[in-house]
Amino acid sequence: MLLNITDIPEEGLTLCYKEEKAELGVIGEGITIKDDAQVSVRISVIGSTVYVSGTVSVAISMQCSRCLKVFPCNISSILNIEYDPISEIEKEGEFELKSDEMDVGFYKGGILNLTDLVREEIILSIPMRPLCIEDCRGICQLCGKNLNEGLCECRVEEIDPRLSSLKKLLNN
Repeated sequence: MLLNITDIPEEGLTLCYKEEKAELGVIGEGITIKDDAQVSVRISVIGSTVYVSGTVSVAISMQCSRCLKVFPCNISSILNIEYDPISEIEKEGEFELKSDEMDVGFYKGGILNLTDLVREEIILSIPMRPLCIEDCRGICQLCGKNLNEGLCECRVEEIDPRLSSLKKLLNN
């Protein structure tokens, strides 16, 4: 959703809308957006700075990092970001961002792209190691069976690598 900054009234603007999953595009490998994202934002303008706060919720499916099973997940994120015109940064040249400037975005030509903001928040809310269940047991290293569905018939002897030389002596 593209929003013209000049269309935002002095008292601010509240928007509740659905961001279509087709507009959000591909989020990541093994991740599928199942439904449109629900967006609720409050937008206000002070000077040339635009402040956006609100929430984004979306249903996705992704692959478990332990057992590789595809599972559904609901992502919810709280937005709180400010936007400055890109022209202010272009005339500055090179500079280092301070910690309080990390939540600053930029808009160009008086247009704010809310679709990019929603997409970015969804990506940032996806866990680095997604798990289908909190205590997922993963897959067997030998046969590949999902250990959440039951034990496999493989016999794994776990030997402390520091004692492996003693096992060689026992075998002789």
